[in-house]
Amino acid sequence: MYITNYNLSRVLNVIEIEVENLDKIDINKLENVLSEKEILFLRKAKTFFNGEISIECLSFSPVYNPDDDNLLFEGHNPAYHKDDFCQRLRANYINYYIPNEIKQRGNAEVKKFKKFVKELLHDGYKLEDENTKIIIKGHFGIGDVNFLRIEKSNSGASNFTDYINNMTLSEIIKEIKKILDKINSFQNKSELHKRIYNLRYREPYIIKKLLRNKSKEEKSLGQELTLAKEHLLYALLESYKKESNFNQSEIEEEWLQKLNFVPCSTCCKEL
Repeated sequence: MYITNYNLSRVLNVIEIEVENLDKIDINKLENVLSEKEILFLRKAKTFFNGEISIECLSFSPVYNPDDDNLLFEGHNPAYHKDDFCQRLRANYINYYIPNEIKQRGNAEVKKFKKFVKELLHDGYKLEDENTKIIIKGHFGIGDVNFLRIEKSNSGASNFTDYINNMTLSEIIKEIKKILDKINSFQNKSELHKRIYNLRYREPYIIKKLLRNKSKEEKSLGQELTLAKEHLLYALLESYKKESNFNQSEIEEEWLQKLNFVPCSTCCKEL
């Protein structure tokens, strides 16, 4: 069975392999730009892709999509697919942020809000329509229901991932060198670049958090650095897959179910 790269990363985060059983990776230059946690993740991934440890011998915790009181629609169990040609993976994930006025009233009000809005949607109302917004504002006595829309690919694909996926192993290795050179030269552009570069040992989400209240320029440079790190990690993972001929469409269904995955309602309903 197939799972997306995003869900594969989640799986790699919850499985447990003893450090002494992890494959070695060439950390030359990597240790200058990645955190210990990121390097450990890469070693775990390489060991898993090589299939040197039986899946039955792995320890793991189930993968959950926790409910998020910031979003209108709750997360469901992660899904596995028959292959990566599933039509659901071609569609976009869409959600909406809960208005701040509702969140400030507490969890009970958020639940009431979600239930009421979903009933409106079930009855054919559209969140983008002014009439719908008037109904919601009147029912909850709030002044702002301009829902901030979230839309992204269900497959997790981006221009960069598509770019890497179409490369041979030797081409990916060249791309990894280019990204490393870009990260290492980042510090030489200005004093501010150098300050941001000093955060390189942090994971991308921590860098974003640390710069949340900084200037627009610092946030922009932080985003540039974190994007380069994310690209580096993705390219390294894809190189390990190609080295080991890992087939992402042949993950054991029974094992995925133990990890709390459910069959895709689109492509697996006939299986």
